[in-house]
Amino acid sequence: MMIILMSATILAIILGLWTTGLLTASGYEATVNIVTNSSSSNGEAYFYPSSLNIYYGTHITWKNNDSVVHSVVSGVPGSEYSGIDFNSGSIQPGGTFQHTANSVGVLDYYCKLHPFMTGYALVIGNKSVLS
Repeated sequence: MMIILMSATILAIILGLWTTGLLTASGYEATVNIVTNSSSSNGEAYFYPSSLNIYYGTHITWKNNDSVVHSVVSGVPGSEYSGIDFNSGSIQPGGTFQHTANSVGVLDYYCKLHPFMTGYALVIGNKSVLS
């Protein structure tokens, strides 16, 4: 029993180092911050982090730390498929939006109000390997 527990712990640590998501009692959580002054196209960062490596089923929270309204829309700007997975609508300053990563692959997203603001999450496998 002790060996199985230690093996599971080591596996969790190794897998945890790969992902930017945080393991919590309720599953995996990841936060993406919409940075201050990100509505300016000459900024160095818009979403922080701008890319995530997460597990299927991770709950992603985008938090608007800017002083203007933003949005988070699945897809890439100008694509006919934008917004199919999710569309936050307006996220007021200080507000948040949540989405659960429910498919494996690359999850692109952007701000519809400021389409130069882009990011993505690489969603892998199922976290059940740790269960």
